[in-house]
Amino acid sequence: MKKIIAAAVVASMVVPCFSVSAAERVKEVSSVYGDKSEIHIVYNDKVVKYDDVKPVNTDGRVMIPFRAALENMGASVDYDDSSRLVTAKKGDTTIKFTLMDDTIYVDNNGSESTVKMDTPMIIVDDRTLVPIRFMSNAFGMQVGWDGNTETVVILDADDYFNEFENSAPNISKLLNKETPKYNKEYTAFDVSFDLNNGNSKYSVAANGSIDGKNKDNVAGADVKFNGSLNESNVNDATLNAVVADDKVYFKTDVIEKLAQSSDNAKIKALALIVKSDVWYSIDLNKALTSLGVPTATINIVDSAVGGNTAKAMDTLKSAYQTEGDTDIDTIISLASMFDMYEQMDKYITVTETENGGYSLKMNIKSEDMLNILKNISNISDSDYNQLKNDFKFNVSANSETDATKSTSDANIEVGYADDMSLKMTVSSNAEKDDTIVTPEIPTGAADITDLFVSTIKTKNN
Repeated sequence: MKKIIAAAVVASMVVPCFSVSAAERVKEVSSVYGDKSEIHIVYNDKVVKYDDVKPVNTDGRVMIPFRAALENMGASVDYDDSSRLVTAKKGDTTIKFTLMDDTIYVDNNGSESTVKMDTPMIIVDDRTLVPIRFMSNAFGMQVGWDGNTETVVILDADDYFNEFENSAPNISKLLNKETPKYNKEYTAFDVSFDLNNGNSKYSVAANGSIDGKNKDNVAGADVKFNGSLNESNVNDATLNAVVADDKVYFKTDVIEKLAQSSDNAKIKALALIVKSDVWYSIDLNKALTSLGVPTATINIVDSAVGGNTAKAMDTLKSAYQTEGDTDIDTIISLASMFDMYEQMDKYITVTETENGGYSLKMNIKSEDMLNILKNISNISDSDYNQLKNDFKFNVSANSETDATKSTSDANIEVGYADDMSLKMTVSSNAEKDDTIVTPEIPTGAADITDLFVSTIKTKNN
């Protein structure tokens, strides 16, 4: 358990949307699991409570009291008893309908439309119940049904992200900064990793650089490796990579060198496929989709690989503001990410500078990270006390960015007793440059997306 928590911290720093947090947002949403005593309504990350008339399922449509439904979605509600007309307003959208009628009139910032409900309203205990999907869709929200937990899931991304911006102001300020597009970039890194896990021992050291190639931020990487896997060793191995057109192109002799000192049949078989003098490519969209990665996460990765320099917050929002239904996994993913960001925000300072730039300072030590863990997970007191003795976590980062240049450096050190250690240093420089160099994308690269996916799936199984 303690090793899993320590490893999860590393993962959450690199890819926050995969955080395993269980703070208040996640706890709230997760409370619907295992309870089929009634139909649940989850709005963003809150489980809606009904004190009197509960939601009911009528021919596959979930019906709920109209006033409670609309008010729980943040709408102001007015009811004219004489005409039985309901008027609800939220932001720029106003909806109107007459009780027991099947038509909803929608005015979205002056654009009028009508929606015909395929399920009539019903009356239960003198309360008028309306189909929740039509009410939510009328306000532009995403709606889904989770049959395993008997839960209607509603995502109002605009409201949710506004709430997040208030609860994590420093990270929000950073995410709302538009990333300048630099023509000239350089990043140097030095990483070492050791892990002892029973009879398996892993040791990897890598250093190298990433160079910006053109105005679209297509990047090339050159990496050198030294490492060991149990009794197999790799010395002075290399990796060359280029990212372009939603694909990763790479050439490496790591597999061949690993196979030379290994008796592992799978590694030797793989070395016959992945040759050191051949360029290969992996289609990221296809690979992530095949591995079951959520669409929202794929959209974020796709945007990053494509060199999107829009505000990170806009990219994040667009990833979750997709057409169609939402689901409870998406809500938990968002809640988990926001829980982690909210806790980390206390240790980050983002300051506005001249020319529309900003400076960022981050400093999180072992004690700080343990406090974050305690707030976002179900860690027991005994595990917490053990981690206080064995867990090491130190992260520091500084960055200065404006319209013409950017410099940053970061140091990360994570460890657990004598079983695991990770050390990483990264420094980068970027600046405007009128010189545009077309990247040399390898032609005729062999596509090994299916092999990549099958290898991961086999390992996971």
